[in-house]
Amino acid sequence: FDTKLLRPFRRVLLVDSTSWDVSKKLRGVLPGSGGMASAANCKLQTVYDYKHGELEFLDLTAGTVPDNRYTDHLPGILQKGDLLLMDLGYFKLTTLAGIIERQAYFLTRFRVHTTLKNPLSKVPIDLAKHLSTLQESEYEMQVLMGGGGKHPEFSCRLIALRVSEDIANKRRRRLKKEAKKKGRTVSKQHLQMCEWTLLITNIPQAWLSTKMVRAFYTVRWQIELLFKQLKSVVRIHQSDTGNEHRLRCELYGKLIVAAIIHRIHAFETHRQWNTKRREVSMDKLYK
Repeated sequence: FDTKLLRPFRRVLLVDSTSWDVSKKLRGVLPGSGGMASAANCKLQTVYDYKHGELEFLDLTAGTVPDNRYTDHLPGILQKGDLLLMDLGYFKLTTLAGIIERQAYFLTRFRVHTTLKNPLSKVPIDLAKHLSTLQESEYEMQVLMGGGGKHPEFSCRLIALRVSEDIANKRRRRLKKEAKKKGRTVSKQHLQMCEWTLLITNIPQAWLSTKMVRAFYTVRWQIELLFKQLKSVVRIHQSDTGNEHRLRCELYGKLIVAAIIHRIHAFETHRQWNTKRREVSMDKLYK
């Protein structure tokens, strides 16, 4: 797409994973969570270049493998000027520092309780206390993160976007439910910060204003739509085999089809958008 917000970036990469149950005969190689959950489950790690329509699959693993295991590999797939959009599952300070070292950019949700410091005084910031004093619905501040390990401290923008009371209450109920399940308690400060969507980025303010951050981050949902198409149309999650090699052959064939479809869609959408300001429906093209 040739749009003003995307022009500063070489590529706009969305990273996420999707998983599904497979035959219980595969529990030895693709174990599930067990218990009331599935006996066997597989997960697909995916990177989608939203700007150019490139589709890349990083790995096929057991569903029990956490997304966080792949964060260390993400800086290695980046080129200078790339932008990586990711969710909390991939948040890791060494990964963010590695992205900066590659002269690339990131935009991700902020993990609460991560230490932040004032860039000038180097004094830790009490984020919950600071946010409680604000009246604005949108706010940003420069902060220092990292340090203390193999990567130096790095400066970035913390962006706070106030949410509705209804959304905040839903978040609080979810936090309490998860904490009760794990036998923990939720701090008052954590519950208080449910009033905000917190994002962290090293994109310059001149390229992405505070007002545009919320809309820009919603681009990440394009990969969720992609997963929906992969399952509803290409049927990557459907297989009756209990043979690992057969399963992989079926899945890889479907993913090759998906990659080809995305290249065709990217070419046609680029042509239509830049000449007629029209888009080609991905859903219709898949079908």
